[in-house]
Amino acid sequence: MKKISSIILIAIAIVFLSNSAFCQKEKGSWALHTASTFNFQAHNNSTNWNLNFSTGYFIADKTMLSFGVGYMDSSEYSGHVEFGIGARRYFKDFFAGAGFSILTDFDYSIEFANVHIGHSFFITERLAFEPTFSYSFYLESNAPTGIFNATFGFAYYF
Repeated sequence: MKKISSIILIAIAIVFLSNSAFCQKEKGSWALHTASTFNFQAHNNSTNWNLNFSTGYFIADKTMLSFGVGYMDSSEYSGHVEFGIGARRYFKDFFAGAGFSILTDFDYSIEFANVHIGHSFFITERLAFEPTFSYSFYLESNAPTGIFNATFGFAYYF
């Protein structure tokens, strides 16, 4: 029984890890993303949760520019809206990118940048589950240290 369980686990791992992208990330293609992040900030003992939606356009093969909007709720900032732009480069099913965002309640704004890496696990030919790890840092001189995030989302590639 243990041998069968091991074989099944290895087969599942091979499918997920060797899964090359079905969809083509070619110039002129589009993508829609939705993602959710939960993190804890040790510097002020706050927890954050956000939900983001973005769209991306491939300006060259495997290179995407994106624009997004999101909602953030936290123990520190309640009911803030986030606007962001970013760029992403794909390497088979892996990707790396960077972005700039403004978090605002329309009275006060915080600007920050981020770098991220992730992987596209394709569920269907065009739908992918995309876990992403990022590091965000504030662009203000008196701002706290950066934040590591784990983000889980889905993308649909056109």
